[in-house]
Amino acid sequence: MEPRGGTHTDYVGSLCNYLDWVVPEAYEKDLSTREACDGYYSGAFLMETVPCVLYILMRHGDDFEEALIRAVNDTRDNDTVAAIVGAVLGALHGKQAIPERWLKGLSGRTRENDDGHAFELIEQSRRTFWEDEDGFDRVRSEDIGTSDHIEKVSRYGGPELYLRQDMEACYSPESYSPVVEYSPAMGLGAGGKMEQKIYPDEYGVDVWDTANCAEVYVHIANSSMFERITGEKPPQSPISAETYTECGLPWFKLYDEYVPDLAASDELAKVKTVDEMDVATGLDGETNTSIAVNKKQVVGINLS
Repeated sequence: MEPRGGTHTDYVGSLCNYLDWVVPEAYEKDLSTREACDGYYSGAFLMETVPCVLYILMRHGDDFEEALIRAVNDTRDNDTVAAIVGAVLGALHGKQAIPERWLKGLSGRTRENDDGHAFELIEQSRRTFWEDEDGFDRVRSEDIGTSDHIEKVSRYGGPELYLRQDMEACYSPESYSPVVEYSPAMGLGAGGKMEQKIYPDEYGVDVWDTANCAEVYVHIANSSMFERITGEKPPQSPISAETYTECGLPWFKLYDEYVPDLAASDELAKVKTVDEMDVATGLDGETNTSIAVNKKQVVGINLS
């Protein structure tokens, strides 16, 4: 994964390593939430939303009002960021932390002219899925959206919720789908001894039918995720370079020094090896041992 914008566009790697790097860094520099969230780009993307949420909570998690204001005013995708920040603040501090003036005069709209509809949906859900052990009175349709009803609905949550008997079967442990275990992110890195050239097109762009094209999406999965995705056992791992060499199998070298090639792009030049990424994120890089190959095992291929 990599950020789409901001100040860390050179990063390529997992989200967790990215968060371990950029959030404490901003805190140590005492950046404002606007400065930090601009650096994260704060759009509708995991690597932008999550660091914004965490940094706002780090700076203002003890202040319900200030944290939400910062989430709304200091980010691009502010509805998403504010919704997550608000949910966390609600879990931390409860309803009593919400400014009273924010609760007064709530219209309960889901559209421009449907006052009270949100409260109707909440009441419908409560009637369908939950019942109050203390005998919470059914709300009459004409009372939905009144201040008394809003107060009752806002109190619902936590241990006060009880599944109705006729719904319990739907939520029995036997009906749960297996939980997908966490799988480390997979990716491609630079490094190694393989070399590649991209030859210039000798025919020209006019020869190609640019309107007739297709996109291909490649997903890199480890053996565990391969089995979960396909339902099949993964193929056996290929033999190592050391075993390949010990068996006397040939290595190939392409002699194409005289063939012109295209220069690497600036973007590709930024790609780092896995070891470089580990060191940059505070991990110890692995030590890779080179394999000595007998020259007699190297088979040359000439393009001419």
